Order: sequence, then structure tokens, then C-alpha cells
Amino acid sequence: MSINRIFSLITFCVICSGFLSGCLDEIAFDGSENQLENLAIQGKLIRGTPSVVSVSIHKISPFSGFDNPMPVESARVSLLDENGNSVDLLASGPGLFQLEIQDGQAEFVVQEGRAYQIRAVTGAGVVYESELEPLLPVPSPVSVDIELTTRGEINEAGNIVENAYLQFYINTPLSVPNSGQNSFLKWDMEGCYRFIETTPNSPAFPKTCYNKEAVSLGKVKVFNGSESGAGGLISRSLLLETEQDYRFSQGYYLTVYQQSLSENAFQYWDEARQLVERSGSFFEPAPGKIRGNIRNPDNPEEDVFGYFYATVQDTFRLRVRPEDAFYPSPYCLSSFADGERNAVCYDCLLRPNSTLEKPDYWED
Repeated sequence: MSINRIFSLITFCVICSGFLSGCLDEIAFDGSENQLENLAIQGKLIRGTPSVVSVSIHKISPFSGFDNPMPVESARVSLLDENGNSVDLLASGPGLFQLEIQDGQAEFVVQEGRAYQIRAVTGAGVVYESELEPLLPVPSPVSVDIELTTRGEINEAGNIVENAYLQFYINTPLSVPNSGQNSFLKWDMEGCYRFIETTPNSPAFPKTCYNKEAVSLGKVKVFNGSESGAGGLISRSLLLETEQDYRFSQGYYLTVYQQSLSENAFQYWDEARQLVERSGSFFEPAPGKIRGNIRNPDNPEEDVFGYFYATVQDTFRLRVRPEDAFYPSPYCLSSFADGERNAVCYDCLLRPNSTLEKPDYWED
């Protein structure tokens, strides 16, 4: 999707404490010259042990000529339930407010079947509130399948080459046991690959690094369960397509977070999906504003972008061995690599997001 002076692009990234939930979602907004700063508020409550609520607040200037949102730090943010009980969030980064809520915490309970909302008060005393969002159960995924595909693409030299891609397909029921109703679903994903140094001078002591990465950047993956029959199943729905490269040569884990959505939350994220999937063709309808469920009660006409939703999340991890990924080539093909490639082959900690700490779910 092209970026120009008429349309501004804002990126939300909500990282929930205790785990990395790769969610980088691009949402286009109308950029009228008459429009000044607006707030973009994005939030999520995940039921778990503990439950986690995370809210990001940024100012956006649609006609500023740049797309970087400005974090709002002087704000007070609270989570409320349908009975008016509330708990305050803690500032945890520029424009980011989070809180872990333990089970059995008497003053505030996160429970399926209840509804929740957020309230933010800026430093100037302006109040913003979301609508109540129900916390709905989520079905558990059954499996994720892998396929190898190739596509002819034009390289930098202008030649057509065959590039290999791995495709990941999910299989899951659409309803939870005894519910009788199909779910609206959303998926977030993250990857983690193993990188073992190439150290010809001391081959007995190479370091092993683990690299977490966001996957499916700029994509929104949702599914409308209401369009399927009762007790329906999703069979081989494409979740992710990514290059078949060195990341899969020494071990990889794909983590899929399957989330339940309300119908209103699904409609919001489905609109976002449609916007980010636009090809940017001149003949396509122009992107418009997505207004979510957050308002200024004293000025309902104010444009406030973003959405707060509550979800139960089921985690599915797929171990991808080199043979499962059809044996891609490693990053360090020889000890004669030079430049940056040579440096990271001898010290894997030079790679972004590298750590020597093996994830607790990793099996060799």
C-alpha cells in the first residue's frame, strides 16, 4: 500500500508482559489538511494466568509529513468491568501502560462471560472510554501444517528467479465444547529460530543463540465463524507465508496465539485487514477512517482511532525441524564469508534479538 501526502499510516505494536505476542498491525487513516492531532488508543485484555491488559496511547498528525506516532506518557489508564470495578495500569514504556492481574485477586476479577472496558485520562484532564467488550471462550487449535511452494519473481537484476516459501495452514474447531456457537477468531504469531556459530578456530565451543522474531508483519489474520455451519471446522486456512531460508536450517518454533473476538471486534479487525491488503491500485477505493470503540464522552464527534478488546487466548506451538522445512541452507555456508556475515557467524550475539537463553518450550 503506497504512502503519500493524502493518507497517513500508523503502526500499533502491543507487547503483552510475560510473553511476546507479535502483533504489528498497520491501519490507514484519512489525512485531511484540516485535521489536527488525534489520539490513537489500542488495547487488549488477555485472560490467562496471570491475565494481562496492555494499552498504547499515541498522538498522530495525519498531515505532518511523517508517519511516526508520538507516545502519550502523561495519562492515567484504568481497566473496568461491567459492574464499575476498576484497577489502574502502570506505565511500562513510552505511551504503553500494562498490568498483570493474578487469579484470585479479590479487588478485580477477570472472568469469561463478563465484559470489560478501558478509561484513559490525559494530562489535560480529557477522558476517553471504550465500550464494554465481552470476554468470550476460544476453541483450541488442532494442528498446523507446512507446505513448500515456489514462485517466479523478478530479482534486482531484472531476471526471473524461482524463490521458495513456506506456507503454514491452521486446522481448528470454530466452537468451544457445549457452546453451540461458532467463534470469531484472530491470530497473532511469533517465531523463534536457533542460530549456531561457525567457529573453525574452536569448533568444540560454538555458542548457540535463540532469536525471537515477529512474523506476518503488517498483516491482520481473522476469521468469521458465523459464516460457517454449527460446529464448523477450519481446515487448512493459510496463516503465514514466509521465505524458506536459513532461519529454518537449525531448528525453529512457530507460536500461534488463537484469540476469541466479539462480533464488533471482528468487524473492526476485518476492516483493518481489508485496508492493509489493498494493492495500492489507482482504481481501488480510497482508504477511509476506521473508528473503533473508544470515544471522548464529552465530545463524541472527536476522532479517536484504535480499539480495545478482551479475549481468551489459546497458545499453539509448532516445532519445525530442518527436514520439516525441506532442508534450507544455513546462514554460514563457509568459514570464508566476509563482512557482516562473517562477524555474526563467529558471534551469534551480534544478531538482533539474540540470546543464549533457551526458551522453556524448546525441545532438541
